[in-house]
Amino acid sequence: MMAKKNLLIVDNTTAIVSPWKTDLKTYFNCMEVVGGFEALSKLKTNEIACIIVNLSIRSFNGLDVVLKIREKHKSIPLIVIADKNDLRFVKNAALYGIHGYFLFPIDEIKLLDNLEKITGVSLVQIVNEAAIEKARKEEMVQEKQKKEDDPEDIPSLYYEGQSFLLNENVDGAVQIFEKILNTKKLKDTWRRFREDSLYQLGRCFIKQGKYKEAMERFNDFISQAPNSELYKNAYLLIGECYENLNEPGKAITIYKKLIDMPPFDSVSTQARKKVKQLQP
Repeated sequence: MMAKKNLLIVDNTTAIVSPWKTDLKTYFNCMEVVGGFEALSKLKTNEIACIIVNLSIRSFNGLDVVLKIREKHKSIPLIVIADKNDLRFVKNAALYGIHGYFLFPIDEIKLLDNLEKITGVSLVQIVNEAAIEKARKEEMVQEKQKKEDDPEDIPSLYYEGQSFLLNENVDGAVQIFEKILNTKKLKDTWRRFREDSLYQLGRCFIKQGKYKEAMERFNDFISQAPNSELYKNAYLLIGECYENLNEPGKAITIYKKLIDMPPFDSVSTQARKKVKQLQP
């Protein structure tokens, strides 16, 4: 995309946005300054394609600004603007070499036409490139929205996370399970994978030594998936977290609750062994 050329505007204020300035900003990088000192400073540090000086400024002598600029920069294109009552300033400025003048109210079309000839900027090209850039950004937004609307392949992600955990790539597994939990669009048939991701994330945190975070995930899992086959396993792992946090009393309470929880199975047996080990 063609870079915008710099346009230096010397006016009595940079706060007021005039219509003609607004039009210029579509096609040029407009630098606005007040007075000759600021103008010369900008000219030292920037490549300026054209300068526009308001001769009708009462706060300083606009003609003096033209003179100061021309003393150091004789070849930079310069346009002056003025009130009808200040035509004498325009005539005097012409002695120092100007490339056009405009009276208030400014005819934006004629000003742009003049600037196009002076600077070599193709206004049509800028408009076309801006339209192309706008279309490209809109396409990117639509593509992003499409990706958000299309659900991830959650089952494949889940099994990939399990594979990472099995191979001790705990950080990679955490990223995957958290991605599943943060997925907005989810098919109804895939909801169990989100629930089980809470359980698997708890296992990951245990491996990382983050026992409190692990218990939070297991408790979320227990509340969201009461019918899961991993339901009792989650309680067992909560008890182990309490053990690692050196809170055997709380661990025993969990294990006893688990023993009384139907059906009696291998998890119940493990819980009973844990109680025997922890009780004095």
